[in-house]
Amino acid sequence: MHEIGFTLGLLLVALILFVTEWIRYDVVALLVLVSLHLSGILTLEESFAGFSNAAVITVAAVLVMSRAVQKSGVVQIVGIKMIEWGKTPGRLTFMLMLAVGLISGFINDIGTAALFMPLVMMVARRIELPPSKLLIPLSFGCLLGGTLTLIGTPPNILVTLIMAEHGIEPFKMFDFTPIGILILLVGILYMTLIGRRLLPLRRGELSLMDRFKIRDYLTELVIGPKSSFAGKRLDEIDLAQEIDFSILGIIRRNKTVLTPLPQERIAEGDLLLVEASPEELARLTRRAGLEIVPDVDPGEADISSEDIEIVEAVVVPDSPLVGRSLRQSHFRRRYELTVMAISRQGEPAGRRLAEVRLREGDVLLIQGDRQKIDTTLPEIGCLPLADRAISLKKGTHPVRVLGIFLAVILLASTGMLHVSMAFTLGAFLMVLTRCITPQGFYAAIEWPILILMAGMIPLGTAMVKTGSASWVANSLIGITGSSNPYLILAVLYLLITALTSVLNNPTVTVIVAPIAIDLASNLGMSPLPFLMLTAVAASCAFLSPVSHKANVLVWGPGGYKFMDYPRVGLPLALLIGLICVFVIPLLWPF
Repeated sequence: MHEIGFTLGLLLVALILFVTEWIRYDVVALLVLVSLHLSGILTLEESFAGFSNAAVITVAAVLVMSRAVQKSGVVQIVGIKMIEWGKTPGRLTFMLMLAVGLISGFINDIGTAALFMPLVMMVARRIELPPSKLLIPLSFGCLLGGTLTLIGTPPNILVTLIMAEHGIEPFKMFDFTPIGILILLVGILYMTLIGRRLLPLRRGELSLMDRFKIRDYLTELVIGPKSSFAGKRLDEIDLAQEIDFSILGIIRRNKTVLTPLPQERIAEGDLLLVEASPEELARLTRRAGLEIVPDVDPGEADISSEDIEIVEAVVVPDSPLVGRSLRQSHFRRRYELTVMAISRQGEPAGRRLAEVRLREGDVLLIQGDRQKIDTTLPEIGCLPLADRAISLKKGTHPVRVLGIFLAVILLASTGMLHVSMAFTLGAFLMVLTRCITPQGFYAAIEWPILILMAGMIPLGTAMVKTGSASWVANSLIGITGSSNPYLILAVLYLLITALTSVLNNPTVTVIVAPIAIDLASNLGMSPLPFLMLTAVAASCAFLSPVSHKANVLVWGPGGYKFMDYPRVGLPLALLIGLICVFVIPLLWPF
């Protein structure tokens, strides 16, 4: 009994650490792995079995192939054509969710959301519709689409792995499709007819200046003979450590140098185009001996040019900037770009920009050279949301990529190769045929997610080995006071829905799948409906912005508040719960 207590106690500690984010989730997973071995519950081989697990390998291979498909340009062509058919907000919502849903059934859902978000922002502003009316439908469409196939989302892959470990015939590639199609269509209809009316009207302004509220922070200052800045290079100005201001440009002899390099030297008579709050500006002029140029109102045209662009970009999950401030990243010196503003859920994150610790979902307003922005944003994990024209650029070997992808799907779906081997072969062929570079291969893999899965899989093993899963299953049956399988399914769905609102879905799947198997065993029923419900419920994470990375991605650009997600997502979650409880047993009888 003490082993059950230790395992469940460790699970509780892990849940607390996941929710509070005191420690990174992948580090928590490693902590769980080490603790289970040191306690004597798992052998060394059992503790590290997750790193050689077929599910982990499959997820890695799917991510690589998803990146190759994204780079091929095929997804953009299909998405743009489908969205062009949406002429009204309702029709646009329907077509957007249908497009991303179908695509997310086969490639990584966060990748699909990242591909479509700039397009959605452009379309929304073109028809003067606030992006907040489209970005949650984008995210939810990606989540719903993940239920269509085995490779649509990690929970589906993990469930099939756990089935194989328990001697249960695993679900095949398209076994998820019947219930997935029904859920996708119901979700799309709900969002089109009801959900979009519950979405907030936010961020409807057409100007970047208005969206980031920086118009009142732009000023021109003149370098007088007594100014301490005269004769200094920009990187020699020590006041930047004390006063929060940014030099966006230098006007000299009627010529403007925007985003000047740190080595640029300031001369007497120069005009500085500065961004600073009134309080910081007063300190700056007093300390540096600068004078404000009267009757000047700089606008967007004054801080951009043919070569210098202003772009808003969202900090994606797993960006190297997350958890660090601009000062800690040496952002201006390292990347030669200027962050003019930071928006967090539609509101300024604070005026001392250099000290703000960035979070995933933050939106940065960045000024810099166009080419440098294009090359730097992927490096720092930021997705551009600029008002650029989205064009159908020629992708990387689209015919070759599609041929390999379809061949892999055929091999996996017919059982000619195990799904893990089929997609590993596909990833290898993508590199061999130069559809993706070796560097792109490694960049495509979300290593923290793989570490998370590899570290948490032993916890599932421990729950079975110690009897913890059986104890929890018996407790759930005892709480319901009934052996009615429909009621048990409903309780299981509610449990998973509650967990996915605070935890990532691979973790929830690893924890709940063994419990689902024991529930079925204790009831003397087939485990198939319980496991299919586990996979579907874990994928439908609608109740909070932190429940899935796709939700995090649209949080800042949409200007959403935390409660916007449950207001729109709770009815959808309950609707899908009813479908799961009553339709899944028809497809996989008890």
